[in-house]
Amino acid sequence: MPPTRQKLNDPRIARFRSLKNFDKIIDEKTVRYSEGETESHECLPCIGLFGDSYTNYATSTPSSYGGGERPEVAGKRLFPEKFPQDIPFSRKKLNKDQIQEFNTTLQATSLWKIDQFEGVIRSAKCTIMTTNLSGLCGECIDLKKNNRLKDALKSRRATPSTTKFIPKFYFNTRLIGLMKNQNLRSLWTCIITNNNDSAMWASLAQMGMNGAFNGEKTFTELASLMLQIKTKEEAGISMKGLRYSEHLTHFFSLLSESSREYEVFRKELGGMSIQRIRQIRASNTELITDPNLVLDNVTKFACIAKELKWEGPILLMTDCTKIRSKLVYSQELGYITGSTLPSSEVSVSDINDIHEKIRNIYENNALATQVRVIVLKIPIGKIPPIVIAILPTKGDESAEQIFNILCTVLDFARQNNLNILSMGADGARSEFNAQTKIMNSSSTYFTFDDPFYNVHFKVPVIHGRPLVRVQDPKHAKKTARNQLFTGARHLSLGIDTVRYDQLYLLAHQDKHTLLKRDVLNVDKQDDGAAYRMFHSDNLLQIIQAENVPSDMIGLFIYLFVLGELCDAYLNRKIDHKARIRMVMRAFFFLKVWKDYIQRCGSIHSSKWYNMQHSIISMQSFEIFISMAESLIMLIMIHREYYPHYPLFLWEHGTEALEHIFGISRQVIADFNFYEFYKIQKRVMYRDKISRAGLINTSRDRTSAGGYVFDIDGTSLSHETIECLRTWPSEDDFKEAIRIGHSEAMSFAEYLQIDNRTAPSMQQLIRRDEHSSDDQSNLEIIDDDEQDDEQCQNLAESIEPQKEIENIGTAAFEVSRLLLDESDDESNMGNENEATNISLVTFPDLHYILSQKPVHQKQFEKFDLLFTPEGFVNYKVIIDTRKNHDAFTRHSKSAFNKQAQPETSETTEKSGLLNLNNANRLITELTIDLNVQENCRNRRKERWEGRKRLATIPIAVGTNVHNIIDANVSDIHNLISGGYLIIYSDNKLCIAQIISMYEKRGQRHAWIEKANFLDYLSYISVNIYLNVYNNLWTNTCEAGGKLFAHVPAKEVLYYFNSPSFVSQGSFYTLTKESLEIFQHFKTPEMTSNLAKIFHK
Repeated sequence: MPPTRQKLNDPRIARFRSLKNFDKIIDEKTVRYSEGETESHECLPCIGLFGDSYTNYATSTPSSYGGGERPEVAGKRLFPEKFPQDIPFSRKKLNKDQIQEFNTTLQATSLWKIDQFEGVIRSAKCTIMTTNLSGLCGECIDLKKNNRLKDALKSRRATPSTTKFIPKFYFNTRLIGLMKNQNLRSLWTCIITNNNDSAMWASLAQMGMNGAFNGEKTFTELASLMLQIKTKEEAGISMKGLRYSEHLTHFFSLLSESSREYEVFRKELGGMSIQRIRQIRASNTELITDPNLVLDNVTKFACIAKELKWEGPILLMTDCTKIRSKLVYSQELGYITGSTLPSSEVSVSDINDIHEKIRNIYENNALATQVRVIVLKIPIGKIPPIVIAILPTKGDESAEQIFNILCTVLDFARQNNLNILSMGADGARSEFNAQTKIMNSSSTYFTFDDPFYNVHFKVPVIHGRPLVRVQDPKHAKKTARNQLFTGARHLSLGIDTVRYDQLYLLAHQDKHTLLKRDVLNVDKQDDGAAYRMFHSDNLLQIIQAENVPSDMIGLFIYLFVLGELCDAYLNRKIDHKARIRMVMRAFFFLKVWKDYIQRCGSIHSSKWYNMQHSIISMQSFEIFISMAESLIMLIMIHREYYPHYPLFLWEHGTEALEHIFGISRQVIADFNFYEFYKIQKRVMYRDKISRAGLINTSRDRTSAGGYVFDIDGTSLSHETIECLRTWPSEDDFKEAIRIGHSEAMSFAEYLQIDNRTAPSMQQLIRRDEHSSDDQSNLEIIDDDEQDDEQCQNLAESIEPQKEIENIGTAAFEVSRLLLDESDDESNMGNENEATNISLVTFPDLHYILSQKPVHQKQFEKFDLLFTPEGFVNYKVIIDTRKNHDAFTRHSKSAFNKQAQPETSETTEKSGLLNLNNANRLITELTIDLNVQENCRNRRKERWEGRKRLATIPIAVGTNVHNIIDANVSDIHNLISGGYLIIYSDNKLCIAQIISMYEKRGQRHAWIEKANFLDYLSYISVNIYLNVYNNLWTNTCEAGGKLFAHVPAKEVLYYFNSPSFVSQGSFYTLTKESLEIFQHFKTPEMTSNLAKIFHK
């Protein structure tokens, strides 16, 4: 059947000119007309001579040209002095230049060229292009009739048995060299003729040789396994004895978490049996057999540490996670699980005991809603933590109860000769107070002192070893972020403030580091959002024209100081001296900030400046201060007690435990206590695999928020390990502390915080040490802060009251879990029988134990953040943050990639109904109703007072309007920058609006403008005080400007126009504004104001 011209003109043919696609070329050739056809007006490429005989010749000959002068004749002619008539020609006697000349001569005298790439023959004089419909140029048509070519086609070519006799000089290219292999020669010929799927296999092979699969270990291991299987099938050998690599073993274990799907995979591609995988899990998982806190569990960890030859520090960490309330009988444990009662009170020996036990649980309201997990860990990333206790709780444990639990763990550790160095927590109030009780429970302390700055840190020595409390640095970073997302606070920092609307503005700029979801409908537990907020790119975005805008100075310094504090723990490369400087800078800055707020409150008004509204929460303050103390003491203790062991600060905290919680949620999203206990075998095994770094077990982030675990399974370089076990000297400590103090004071001065009237740093720190010892301080929370914490749980689903289920249902649930969706019951009895440690290699551990420390010659040099003249060196600050930014896995900031978050409006337009959209709409509608209800309550609260103010006569010519609504209306909205008259703390003042908040549910949400004063809960303002006649100032006597976070009910009047005119360091009111102010300053008005605000 003659080919058509349609395929000849197919533009895709132009792409088929590479080794990976050369099989397509044959299609191009089959569509050309025979050589006897007429000419075309279109010029096409010459396709050369092709067909079976030509292809066989082209793929069998080692030469790339033919028909020319014979090699021995050309050689003797070119080099007669080397090859006289009686000496045969040999290429070996030619040097490099002579070989090149020789090859050029042979090619010049050749009649045809052999294209081994395409399997065709072309004339040496081929015109490349032709108008012949046959696709052959005239020279190639003539070549087809050449007798020498016909003889060459008939000649016998190399066979598999004679290939070895081909002279080696022909194999001077990689491709021809590969043709020595019989299988590759057959594959090549098969490809040229385009048989079956050979093109795909050739492309796959070529990609493999090019290294395309070097990073695809799972694929290459599976391919190797398939080769084993097919080899055994062809030989008729049983499949028993297949060898599985460690990588494939882990891979099959992960797949087998869903037994049925794994069986489908196994039948198609091969793999281990479910039974064998369970045996491997059991023998490679260190799992407790009793969820209670018992000595045997700690002893099991001690055996593992001994097997690893680890005699260094051990980390203790504890945390809670929510569970689904449910009572389940466990046959292996012998009691009803899911209650907070001791196991002895819920043990079941007879089925008739169940009714009494269940009644006792409900009468004592002992249904567990959370589970407290305690783990021990060797501080090396690849070594997974070991769970030593899983305790049911209601989440209402007191500090005394947690204190007793920790003391029990410490006693068990002493009995097993374990060196507990740190106890990590996430900063929860009860856990922090329990840590504080332990810190104060010893009679012996390990101390660090710097008398010049009166820095005195101490940690207790318990059972002969110092013990340090550590707050998780990632939780601390989220805490620092969340301080800006509460409208109940207005952080005052000298000449500027730190607040939410600044972040909102940054997230909505053209090029932004913060994403819109980072500031709208925020997730307070979003590690990624906290990472972006304190990232150097976010600081860089704030800078404009090589300077920081005046309304962003406070935010810039806040992000830098607290970002450095947290990353002193999280960064993996900086040396310990730099870490000391980072945390001590924050330590001194926080102390100065707290003292500044206290002095402002005593000088001006404790209502304007106080610990509840003007600074971060006192619990957060104590957490940040303790982080500085903990880091200093960890370095000191390592230097004195564990000098050969590097200090990996990012291991301290609770991230390893949070990782266990995260994996558990992947296995069962909403587990009860018994389910959580039973799945720990799979959880621990997956944790071990992820830490080994063999397989990426992390899921794609289909949701925006949540935890980001910085566990990537990579080993640290030897240089990093040596850096982290090089210890600062006493002089290094003092220098780092001195620089940290100097920078903190410079930042305070830059914010115009006047420290000249402040107490000395020694008095300041001593005063705070006394106050921090009082644990009751952390228990006092203002109502607004408590509201914000309560609202954080609004999105949590409310567990309905569970009905008591009978023992048969419980047994069915347990059997379903044990079966793992499989009918194999043979392994149920051995679910938790696992004591052998995995034979995974730990390069970091091996290096630490086998190599003596190699101390660095010097530490990182400190760049000055301030010039000698006192100006901020922003470039150095940005570079410093870039060097200290933490996280090894999480990607950096994204720019302009996030779409606008969905709102109820967009949901209504789209008509889509899903869980998130529905819940968001319900929340917004509920909030609107709450706002209206709160508005009615606030309006009722101040209506009588407003009404009395409105009855006071207004002087003729005074432009005062709508006193009842404070001159706020739909046409006269409250906006940022506007001026108010307020009556606050018995003072009549002028205030400029900085930001406004309305109460939504239990939160205080920022809004851009308001047309009704009673919608608002708080207004952040810059206060102007009357000095004399019409002179006003907003200067704070303790430094900076006067700021306050006042309730909206204190607003008396909103001006229509800008009110102040600058007069040097003072301000004067415009004539109209002054008349309005004088109206509220009349004796009658002042008397009424005093009565109204003293009710």
